[in-house]
Amino acid sequence: MDSEQNHLILRHVGKDETVKCPQCGREFVPVEAQRYCAFCGVRLEGPATRDLRDQSGDFDLTKDPQSGVQEDAPAAAQCYCPWEEQEQLGLSRGLIRTIARSLSSPRSFFAMLPPYSGFALPLLYALILETFGGMMSTLWVLVLPPPWLTSSELTREVTISLAFMIPVLAVLGTFASAFVLHGCLVIIGRATESFQATFRVVCYSSAPELMNAIPLLGPFIALIWKLYLVFVGLREIHRATTATILAALLLPIVLASAIALATVAWS
Repeated sequence: MDSEQNHLILRHVGKDETVKCPQCGREFVPVEAQRYCAFCGVRLEGPATRDLRDQSGDFDLTKDPQSGVQEDAPAAAQCYCPWEEQEQLGLSRGLIRTIARSLSSPRSFFAMLPPYSGFALPLLYALILETFGGMMSTLWVLVLPPPWLTSSELTREVTISLAFMIPVLAVLGTFASAFVLHGCLVIIGRATESFQATFRVVCYSSAPELMNAIPLLGPFIALIWKLYLVFVGLREIHRATTATILAALLLPIVLASAIALATVAWS
């Protein structure tokens, strides 16, 4: 292989020209001045500056393939989230690519997720997906009401009112989940990043809400998949062990059970 295959230099490309990523090997048509792969996020100018995590779970530094000398990888090349590259990708493409990457390659996605790039964009991402998931769940409840709900309990007006509350509940639920999870990480002493990093993980774990479009089994699939993404995201962003993150996820259940038992015992 000659060096041009390993050192991809962007230029102004024509309408139908494609570039090939030196890291993942996938071809795509870049937008003007695009500097990172649309699929894996690796820098497209010069040699690949970002490898996926190795078996030890630590980030690799940039290594010159010719000299073998390690250099610090530029921060811009280490952090990448398509949703936050809307100037280059646009809203819809950024949304679709973030969904695809978080579902298909959660480990690399969260490993490269910027931990401190604000609250607004991740919250908007979660709001879009959580609202869609909530709307679909409400629709299926209206079309296929569960057997434990009677017609007097489930009316069209109640369902429509609930649908309008979904965005508000989505925002409140996202913040509440992030506060609880970060608090649990603080309690067990493994909160290596700030609340913002935990919040961003919770927001970018919202893609499984799309499964709510599937009747009956959809909400169950969405819940399990979302918990898995939160687990992977917290492990990567806080650089913690599997056991630590499992403990953080189980701690709210243990605390809630203890409170319930204490309440019953007291009464």
